[in-house]
Amino acid sequence: MRLSAYDTYVLFLSLKNHFTQEKYDYFKYKGKIKNISKNSFSMSKDRFLYQRICREYDESVILDFFVANFIKGKVWIRDFLEEEAKDDYMSYMKRKQAITYNFDNELSKALSKVENVQSLFRNNGGQYPEIINLYLNNEISIETMAILNSFIGFSDKFDQKLGKDDILWSKIRLLCLKVQNFLEYDRSKIKNILKDKINATK
Repeated sequence: MRLSAYDTYVLFLSLKNHFTQEKYDYFKYKGKIKNISKNSFSMSKDRFLYQRICREYDESVILDFFVANFIKGKVWIRDFLEEEAKDDYMSYMKRKQAITYNFDNELSKALSKVENVQSLFRNNGGQYPEIINLYLNNEISIETMAILNSFIGFSDKFDQKLGKDDILWSKIRLLCLKVQNFLEYDRSKIKNILKDKINATK
């Protein structure tokens, strides 16, 4: 099945709000947005772009397609029609399908660069914690960052140390928090991996 162009438009806007606004939660509001009518959509100059999107992507994949590209920082519907958007979607799906393996592998590589787990999150002399540097260098994925945050809760500590007004951290923080509920993984397996890594560095 395929969504209508209007439903695709609503889904796009709800996910855009989710990834760009602190207070909007796609899951809490079940993807609903106020003051969006079919009449206003029918007069939108971008309606043909949504028609192209819904023709190309089945209902079963369009959510992941949008999420994958919002993670990459896209916010305009035209950007979702570029060839790069397909590549970003495929890359996201590969990471999603191997999320436990990637978490284990990325965490091992990260820990090989520091003394212990705590060192990843330590703020040294006003510098960004190593975990942020690893993310910026594409050595740790946003999925691994989000999973670590769900267990360790480092975002609250970074808020205190770096401040929510730190431009770089605020962007990473928002993405970390917004991605979390889209991730599916065996929490007990991840917990055991994390526990083993912590014990191995003591």
